[in-house]
Amino acid sequence: SLRMTTHQKMQEATIALARNCIHYHASEQAVATAIKKGMSQLKGGGNHTWHCFVGRFFSSFVTHVKGCYIYFYIGHTGICLNVNPARPGAAF
Repeated sequence: SLRMTTHQKMQEATIALARNCIHYHASEQAVATAIKKGMSQLKGGGNHTWHCFVGRFFSSFVTHVKGCYIYFYIGHTGICLNVNPARPGAAF
């Protein structure tokens, strides 16, 4: 069987968290806030500076370190997460 890497596990946990937040929160701002807070509670995610963007219509241009950025859609809602690489340990 294939073993999942830490990055794959973090990606799956992040997507599951985002789905849950979208289900329970009405506004995009509330979803982004909940995802940001939730990321700090995930194993490997605590004590890091997370940045979260959520919406149907937004664009971004970010400089990021490999493994410290994820961008995905759930339905029509785009989610962009970036973690401060100054503190190693949390990555996608």
